[in-house]
Amino acid sequence: GRAYGILQPLIDSFAGDDSYRVVRTGENATTAILAMIRAGRVHYTIDYSPLTTYDQFTAGSSMAFIEIAETQSKPVLGAIGCTRNEWGHAMVERINNALPHIQSDLEFRRQLLFWFSAHPNYLDTFDQLFPRE
Repeated sequence: GRAYGILQPLIDSFAGDDSYRVVRTGENATTAILAMIRAGRVHYTIDYSPLTTYDQFTAGSSMAFIEIAETQSKPVLGAIGCTRNEWGHAMVERINNALPHIQSDLEFRRQLLFWFSAHPNYLDTFDQLFPRE
């Protein structure tokens, strides 16, 4: 159910052929896809870099993260998604209003650094957003 920003038109251009694509939704969608990759049932997923860190810690896998050209120079340190309706717009507004407080929280910064530190391309962006003392 997620859209992939500037990648979405490229993905949509292949929408007529569903034989190569698995769409998984629900509470454990991401971990289910990881399990299918480890089992050899799925070859890859388009996701954020911390997913490989998460899989290493939870399943001990050695999954690789390969940056795609379309987003290589534009690291995403976090994202939210809400439905495109009145409720979704209100939630995004509430989240945006809370972000300055959240971003100033030292524990939040430590956690963000933990998840992205395995991916050096993201550290420059992290340091720009959250200069370390």
